[in-house]
Amino acid sequence: MTRTTAVSEVTIADVTFSSLYREHHPRVLAYFLRRFDRETAIDCAAEAFTVTWRRFDDVPEGDDAVRWIYGVCRNVARNQARSRRRARRLRALLARQPADRPEQPDTEVLRMSEEELVTGALSRLRDADQEILRLAAWEKLSRTDIAEILGCSRHAVDQRVQRAVARLGNELDKSTEGARQ
Repeated sequence: MTRTTAVSEVTIADVTFSSLYREHHPRVLAYFLRRFDRETAIDCAAEAFTVTWRRFDDVPEGDDAVRWIYGVCRNVARNQARSRRRARRLRALLARQPADRPEQPDTEVLRMSEEELVTGALSRLRDADQEILRLAAWEKLSRTDIAEILGCSRHAVDQRVQRAVARLGNELDKSTEGARQ
């Protein structure tokens, strides 16, 4: 049974969702506060109710609603924990990278000029291409490490890097052609 029948300007879904939110928000927030810091808990509770709103027609009526919402909370908490694990792994990988030695002034000026050209071309790429190139080239992470960070296969990383490098090459070609004219 759908609960989105319009009644004047306010829909039954709006009224029912508001009631559901008022009734269960304190319990949902408490659920997340037992697992995360306050700021994260507030964000997770908002995410749980966003999912509940988007899938409102799937929410059972009566006492089953809170159990359904707790299922959503569990998924949100798992996603948050997974994101935190990825961030910790990335920080650990970055911490293991060796520090660079200072360069000679003339080498540094040339490098800065080349870097400006590359960063300009890089900025014109899609966000996903930028990220994978930064992880591979600038952070010097292995394809296996990148796959773990992005949550995909090593083969997928190889393909993504190859395509992103090709797109970067095209952008660099455009930049150098424009500079020559």
